Amino acid sequence: MRDLAFEVKQRASAIAALCLWPLLAVAAPVRPTLLAATIRLTPATLTFGSQVVGTSSTSQAVVVSNGGTSSLTMVKIAMSGDFSETDTCAGELPANASCTINITFKPTVKGPRRGILTVLESAAFRPHVIHLLGVGTQVKLSVDTLSFDGQPVHNPSSPKLVTLTNAGDTPLRIAVIRIAPPVTMWGNPVDSSVSSSRRADEFADSDGCGTSLEPGASCPINVTFTPRRAGGSTAWLIISDDGGGSPQRVTLWGVGLRQ
Repeated sequence: MRDLAFEVKQRASAIAALCLWPLLAVAAPVRPTLLAATIRLTPATLTFGSQVVGTSSTSQAVVVSNGGTSSLTMVKIAMSGDFSETDTCAGELPANASCTINITFKPTVKGPRRGILTVLESAAFRPHVIHLLGVGTQVKLSVDTLSFDGQPVHNPSSPKLVTLTNAGDTPLRIAVIRIAPPVTMWGNPVDSSVSSSRRADEFADSDGCGTSLEPGASCPINVTFTPRRAGGSTAWLIISDDGGGSPQRVTLWGVGLRQ
């Protein structure tokens, strides 16, 4: 008798569950499908190279792209270090649209300078970060390239001038000024169709800089080109010093002509 009562109770529970299931399914909350915004910043890092202390670099751009299917709101753009920005990213950024952040480097002291660009927007749980790198220097060069075009073979050219200026407020100590073949970042000679790495000795330099240059002072470096054969040659004028960003270099180009 007890077994019969238990079985009736089980069947009643099962029937009740089947009757209530449609109501529970209707009442259950339905999570809406979110149309995500996907943000991307390019490039991932910015390098500005050497910049004279107290002067502003040419700006470099970071592009902010929304590759998603919904709009996002730019909440905050912040900078750190010796870097500043202007941008076109205020307000809402629609889907499949982009905006630009232009960044400028203005070093306050010599040596390596680092900063961070931080972008906070409504679609992300954490900010996006771009790392920034530049080098402050007190060394100012009048040119970054010297060209000697159409010089007759075995005839020395007229000297061309590079002016070195100490733009800092402390004396600049100069270790060496020399001509060297171009090298890659790993120290190997640059592979060139004109075999330029074997022809740096066609350039010569003379200078009046000594081993120290006072703040605000300048000195001349004269470079000549004497081709030994027809064709192109290239080299670097290298200045090693304690002014930040050392060694500085000037690219030298020359073309020898047969007589």
